[in-house]
Amino acid sequence: MGDIFFLWKHSSEELLQLHTDLNDNHKSIKFEINYSVDQINFLDVTLYNANNKLYTILYVKPTDKK
Repeated sequence: MGDIFFLWKHSSEELLQLHTDLNDNHKSIKFEINYSVDQINFLDVTLYNANNKLYTILYVKPTDKK
């Protein structure tokens, strides 16, 4: 339904625990998680980390007919 993007400065294990905790709080609201330390596609943007800086480029979904 809604998209959320955030940067996480802790371990992957702690992120996965947060995901579990969020999903345990409500029976009908479930969060999905996609994460990477290198790059991630979010909406129409690919965000990537290079030299400890965050950069963006346009992301076009493979199903895009343009």
